[in-house]
Amino acid sequence: MAQVRAGTEKFQSVTKFYDTRSRNDFKFKNSDIAGGGVQKRENADYRMMGAIQELYFRTTERSFLSLKFWWQNYDRGVPGLTTNESGLLNNKNRQDGNSFVSSLSYRFYTDKSKLDISVGDNYQLQNYLSQSYISGVGFYKIVNSDTKANSLYTTANYSYAFNDRLEISARLKYNFHTVASFDSITRNGYDTVRHDYGALVSLFGEPFKRFRCGVTLRQEFYDKSVCPFLPSLFLEYNFRYRWFVRSSLSKNYSVPTLNDLFYVPGGNPDLVPETAYVADISFGKKYNSLNGRFSISAEAGANYSHVKNWIMWCPTNRGYWQPINLEKVVAYGADAKLNTSFEFHDSCLISLTANYAYTHSTNLSTPRSENDMSIGKQLAYIPLHSANIFGRISAYGFYFFYQWNYFSERFTTSAEETGILVSIYPYFMSDIGLGKEFVISDFAIDLNFKINNLFNESYRSVLWQPMPRINFAFQISVSYR
Repeated sequence: MAQVRAGTEKFQSVTKFYDTRSRNDFKFKNSDIAGGGVQKRENADYRMMGAIQELYFRTTERSFLSLKFWWQNYDRGVPGLTTNESGLLNNKNRQDGNSFVSSLSYRFYTDKSKLDISVGDNYQLQNYLSQSYISGVGFYKIVNSDTKANSLYTTANYSYAFNDRLEISARLKYNFHTVASFDSITRNGYDTVRHDYGALVSLFGEPFKRFRCGVTLRQEFYDKSVCPFLPSLFLEYNFRYRWFVRSSLSKNYSVPTLNDLFYVPGGNPDLVPETAYVADISFGKKYNSLNGRFSISAEAGANYSHVKNWIMWCPTNRGYWQPINLEKVVAYGADAKLNTSFEFHDSCLISLTANYAYTHSTNLSTPRSENDMSIGKQLAYIPLHSANIFGRISAYGFYFFYQWNYFSERFTTSAEETGILVSIYPYFMSDIGLGKEFVISDFAIDLNFKINNLFNESYRSVLWQPMPRINFAFQISVSYR
C-alpha cells in the first residue's frame, strides 16, 4: 500500500494505492470426512487491488468541500466444503468484479449551527461462476450469474445549538437503488429499482445539571409504502466522582434488501420487513489522574430486543442459502467494557482493553411443523458468550502487543444440535506482535512481526470451512515528510 498526502491550508489531496493477494492454500486436518487426513485448502486464493483519491477544499473560513473516489477490482475463489470428498471436481466456484464508489460533500458552519450536504454513488459489477466436472466433457457451467447494482445516496443534515444545554437537528434523505442480475445458464434473473425516502428530527438537551436527555422522531418510506413511525429516547445522568448511567428505548424497522428478495439463486420475494423494539441500560465510571498519566473507564450494561419477522439466512436442501422470516425472536444479554492506560518515564505506556458479551437470542415463533426443534432455542451462528482482550506495552520506540479472543459454541441450526457436523466448537485465539518505531532523517519507519493463532488452534468461523493454523506476518511502513 502506498499513500501520498499533500496540500496547503486551503487544499488537501490524499492518494492511495493498494494490492493484496494470497494463494491461501494452507494445510489443515480434515476431520469432517472419513480418512480425510491432512489436506491443502483449494480454490481459496484471492486478489484485490484498488485506488482511492480524496480532495478537500476550504472554500471560505466557515465552509469546505470534499470529493472522494474509490475503485476496487477483485477476483477470488469460493472454496468448497470440507465434507466434499470429490474436491474441485464436484464444484469449482469463482467470483470477480469491480466497484466504483464516489461522493461529494459540503459543510458550512457558524458558531451555533452546522449544515452538511452529501451525494454518493456506489456502482458494483459482479460475476459468479460455478462449474462441475463431467468425465469426457470437462468442466460444465452450472451457474453463470452477472449482476449490476447501483445505489445513489443523498442526505442533508442541519443542527442548531440554542445554547450549551439545548440542540436540535434534522435530516432528510433520498436513496435510489437499481439491481439487475441474470443467470445465463438457468435463464433466471431480475431487474428492479427501489426508492427510499426519510426524515428525522432530534432534540438533545440538559434540563438540569448532570442530566442529559434526547428524543428522535423518524419517518421513512420506500417506493409507495409507508414505514411505521420510529421514535427513540435517550437518557443519561452523571453522578459525582464521574459515575454515570445511560439508557435508551427505540423502535426499529428494517426492509428486506433487493438481494434478500431477488438474489439468484436464493432470494425470497415473500419476505416481510422486520420490526424491533429495543431497550438498553448501562452504568460506568471514568477516571483520569491529576497528572494525566493514568486513566481508566469501565462500563457494564444490559439489553433487550423483541423482534417480529426477523430475517435470517438458512441453508436449504438445494445447496444454497435462502432468507426466511422468523415470526418472533426475543434477544437479551449483557456486556462489559474496560479501558485503562498508564504512562511512566515520559516514553513508556501500558494500555489494556477488555470486552465481554452475553447474547441470548431465542426463536419464539409458531412451530413450522411437528418436528420443528428450533422453538425456544438459540439462533444459528450467535455465540452465547464472547470476549476479547488487547494489551500493548510501548517503551523507547519498541512495542509489544497481545490479543486474545473467545467464542463459545455456536450452533449452525436453530435446533441447538451438538456435534462436529452441525455445530462449531468453542475456541480461544491468541495473537502476539513485536515492533519498533524509529526516525532516520525525514523518514519515519515502523517494523513489526506478528504471530497469529499463537497456540496453533484448530478452529472454524463457518461450518465446514477451515481456518489457518499458526501463521506469521512481517510488515514495514515507511513515511517521508
